[in-house]
Amino acid sequence: MKAWGRNVGSVATVVLLLLSFTACTTVNTIPSVDETDEPLNPLAEVEIEEDPVVDEEVDIEVEIEPEQNELPTEEPLVDLGDEEVFPKEDDFVIIPDEPDEYEEPAEEDVEQEEEIPDEDEYEEIVYDYETLLRDSETVYDGDCGPARNFTGYDEMMNYMGYTSQQVQLALEMHGLLIPGLTLAMDGAPPGYSDSGSRDYSPTNIQVEGVDEPDIVKSDGEYLYLVTEKDVVIMKAYPGNDARIISRIKATHEPDEIFITDTRLVVFEKYNKGSFLTKVFDISSRSNPILLQNISIDGYYHDSRLIGDYVYVVAFGQVPYLPHRPDMPAIDSNGKTRTIKASEICYFGDPAPIYQFAIILSINLETQDVRYKAFLIDAYKEIYVSMGHIYIVHTDYPVYDFIIGWEFMWIESTIIHKISIDSGRIQYLTKGNVTGWVLNQFSMDEYEEHFRIATTTGHVSRIGGSSSSNNLYVLDDGLNVVGKLENLAPGERIYSARFMGDRGYLVTFKKVDPFFVIDLSDPESPSVLGELKIPGYSDYLHPYDESHVIGLGKDTYDMGDFAWYQGVKLSLFDVTDVSNPKEVWKYIIGDRGTDSPALSDHHAFLFSRSKDLLIIPILLAEINEEEHPEGVEPNTFGDYVFQGAYIFSLTLDGGFQLRGRITHLEDGEEIIGRWHSPSPSYVQRSLYIEDAIYTISQKMVKINDMDDLDEIKAIEL
Repeated sequence: MKAWGRNVGSVATVVLLLLSFTACTTVNTIPSVDETDEPLNPLAEVEIEEDPVVDEEVDIEVEIEPEQNELPTEEPLVDLGDEEVFPKEDDFVIIPDEPDEYEEPAEEDVEQEEEIPDEDEYEEIVYDYETLLRDSETVYDGDCGPARNFTGYDEMMNYMGYTSQQVQLALEMHGLLIPGLTLAMDGAPPGYSDSGSRDYSPTNIQVEGVDEPDIVKSDGEYLYLVTEKDVVIMKAYPGNDARIISRIKATHEPDEIFITDTRLVVFEKYNKGSFLTKVFDISSRSNPILLQNISIDGYYHDSRLIGDYVYVVAFGQVPYLPHRPDMPAIDSNGKTRTIKASEICYFGDPAPIYQFAIILSINLETQDVRYKAFLIDAYKEIYVSMGHIYIVHTDYPVYDFIIGWEFMWIESTIIHKISIDSGRIQYLTKGNVTGWVLNQFSMDEYEEHFRIATTTGHVSRIGGSSSSNNLYVLDDGLNVVGKLENLAPGERIYSARFMGDRGYLVTFKKVDPFFVIDLSDPESPSVLGELKIPGYSDYLHPYDESHVIGLGKDTYDMGDFAWYQGVKLSLFDVTDVSNPKEVWKYIIGDRGTDSPALSDHHAFLFSRSKDLLIIPILLAEINEEEHPEGVEPNTFGDYVFQGAYIFSLTLDGGFQLRGRITHLEDGEEIIGRWHSPSPSYVQRSLYIEDAIYTISQKMVKINDMDDLDEIKAIEL
């Protein structure tokens, strides 16, 4: 990750900054469990590297890129004239000649999806997709509303040059580091009609009705899988008849996908700063047809699917001044539209570094594209409900000349609220709260209120921790109407989850305080109960209205800090809200054991109706015979297994391990957690009816849900 150092100029310059702007500041410092001995600069952007050595755990490294330390020169801006001369060259894709008019497949054509290769032939057959690019329109979605917009390119450049230089000079004297911006989103699965009433597991998401992209999708009959070079469509049900029926070769590196009844959306990354969005007609799964090819100047950040509309969030870096950036461009099926400077919305919040933020909406039926563009700080994080996108970012501190040459560290999260409705994108308003957010689950929209959990300060294992934790409730206009502040001093939030009128927070330094929060009265949130136990949870998942599943790490208390141990599963009972309990727990492995579900909730599979819980595990175990004098708590285990752990989970029986499924061959080396995952590592799991499907880059393995006997394995 990148950080930028700055020097400070004169007092006069700083006073000028204060007279010109009233900006708050904030930082995303995320200290780890095993703190370093030195307190952290709360403005430092950090790179967390869990368990980098065997005999000593050092989780945080702060690194300044020397080439980023130079201030912009004072060379005056050059007037390049009308902004229309800045379109980008179309270097994204080669578009074939315009095809004949596209027609939706007739009903008899849809039946072709049943005409799949014979089982004894499918391994040799690879299908190329047809290309039938459709005419579509790319339009700017109205004005900026209460936000501001530039009159032209030169005004935008002058604004960026002046504001960024003033903030940089104000930070210069103390050599402060510039952190990034943050965006967080949440979503929920759409319904798929192809499978009728068939029971299958959709992608694990946060908000009902808002789907999240992933590397694997299912509709109850087919699987759609992202591999290193292509997207595979597999006939998945019934399991004993499963086989690959088509393979879409990617132009670049496939990343994530969406599906609907008749559409497949594929995101491909390339050139370290641009990406493709492809829309396929999959009415016939064995014969995908490319309908749309969209390329965008900018980094793909995230996306969501609501009904027939895909919302894509991208960011483009604005070069250091005096370099004059090209305006970003959007290319849809060979028609390029360059975003004008007068279409860029901005908020009057000065920052040392800027980015273009671009939100696209894509109509999957008509292929029409709408866009809105913003000028924001250097990094980003978002949350999405059924009707809104919330962009949140950390604001920067300013020098207070009244106090003197001391900086007041007041971390502040700025929240931008954007309406999305049937593809329309409209900026609404902004607000702010104290602290920084952890991830998308720290935010929630419920009954016209926005709830957000934040942390301020930093955690130190040698004393002097300045951290505390907060929860804010904002109204429809993003005004704070209720708050809880100064929770768990000296700790930070490790996980959060909002469920209706309740909120759950896990903070941590060496034990795990699990907070139950009453949000039934938005103006008076209150802590109902608190539980302190060893370990912590990185992810919280609802079991039912009175029970919550926690996934995290077990820990060993060392007094001022704690060592990570194995992966920990917890079941919390919050029936008595004043006295929450950990009624069941299960520890997997020793120090070094890991799971992708700790950082990516899409890898977590739970079904209450089937009493089923599946998580992928990289297992480390310690051979105690090799430690006759006892095992030190910072000792790592040896890697002995990778695959899916299959549990039964009930209120009466807790976590019962039913078995494990691996894709490793006998004798295959198990690569440690500091290396790229092996193609044999299980990354996802799902079920269709009574069969469990585990997915790696190497294969899909199908096992019977009752006895876990293997039904079939298909090489990818």
